[in-house]
Amino acid sequence: MKISHYEASKEIRGVLLDDASIMEAVGDNVFPLVADEGTEGDYITLQRDGFIQDTTKMGVARRDPYVYVCVVSADSQRSQDIAGLVFFDIDLTLNIVVMEIRLEDDTEEYEAGKYIQVMKFLVR
Repeated sequence: MKISHYEASKEIRGVLLDDASIMEAVGDNVFPLVADEGTEGDYITLQRDGFIQDTTKMGVARRDPYVYVCVVSADSQRSQDIAGLVFFDIDLTLNIVVMEIRLEDDTEEYEAGKYIQVMKFLVR
């Protein structure tokens, strides 16, 4: 099933919130774009960031978005463990059921006392 590039992060968020291991790790702290003000503990954010566009002589054939999934934690190892859960959940669930999605890039950052695992997925 092909979805709109606008719906990609919403679909990923839904899959993460339906996964028991993700819920155990972060509860319902899975947010579009930014975490709610006052969010405590570990959390995940999702951000659509551009797309690849295929065209034909008839116009736009498809738009495949990039979606960043960021895992934020005060503990480095925990952020990596949760990122692993996220990767396997997205890779196993979405690739089989909903869409083709692949990890394009992966990096980590540190900001304001938090470790951030940044995963860039291409959604087709």
